[in-house]
Amino acid sequence: MIALFASAWRPARALLRAPTRCRATRLFARQPGGRNPEKFERSDLTITEWPLPVLRNTNNPVEDFDDDFRSLCGEMMDVMYQADGVGLASTQVGIDKRFFVYNPTGDRSRKDFEVIVANPNIFEYSEQTETDEEGCLSSRSEECAGRVTRSSWIWVEYQDEEGRQKRKKLKGFEARVFQHEYDHIEGVLHFDRFSEKDRARIQPTLDLLLEAHGPGGITELSDEKKASLQPPLTAGRMPSMAEAAAPKKKKKKPVSAGFGGFGGGKKKR
Repeated sequence: MIALFASAWRPARALLRAPTRCRATRLFARQPGGRNPEKFERSDLTITEWPLPVLRNTNNPVEDFDDDFRSLCGEMMDVMYQADGVGLASTQVGIDKRFFVYNPTGDRSRKDFEVIVANPNIFEYSEQTETDEEGCLSSRSEECAGRVTRSSWIWVEYQDEEGRQKRKKLKGFEARVFQHEYDHIEGVLHFDRFSEKDRARIQPTLDLLLEAHGPGGITELSDEKKASLQPPLTAGRMPSMAEAAAPKKKKKKPVSAGFGGFGGGKKKR
């Protein structure tokens, strides 16, 4: 599940016009230390936490688009709202299938923005990227939040809850939500994309989760998987949260010289 912070809700960034109010400062479960609720209403589903192996699975395709599947998707959407999320992937509730649900508004009353995504593929990523803060319920939300670079827009194809083929271009906040949830069903977690500084900052929490899980957890991506990530991890240097929060130095305005002030001092004839 994605837990995005207030900066991601600026109207200029949000394709679907998420509510102009900031939903507090973040979107994740209201539990001390980012812990997940032990029990959700109307559901026996629970949120899986790193380093459970299911979170590293690449998963099997959805084949049966029947009433049971649609009911499960509705149940996951309900759990997502109870956890104050905007997206929830199958692996996060222990299901080894390639699907996820999301609503980029995070508003239960906005049913028109609910999306069920099965057997997805992102077949084009923009070279232009945006960096923003993300957290995830599968790693204690704000306790393991950090800055993640995503493509500004993507072309996607998937099947809906009826098995119908969909093909869309997504951008802004919705593109970020889709990429986060798509990562989940590819066995990728948001902190796999962190800067070294942000990864070191959250490591004490990850160590606690690892100790609580005991033997048998899967902690890291393979080198092959890291090399296949889109956008690539080498696409620009990822600033840490501390660097991003630091005051920026004001740049001196260039001295106007000739046409447009772009230097050269001479107007083209």
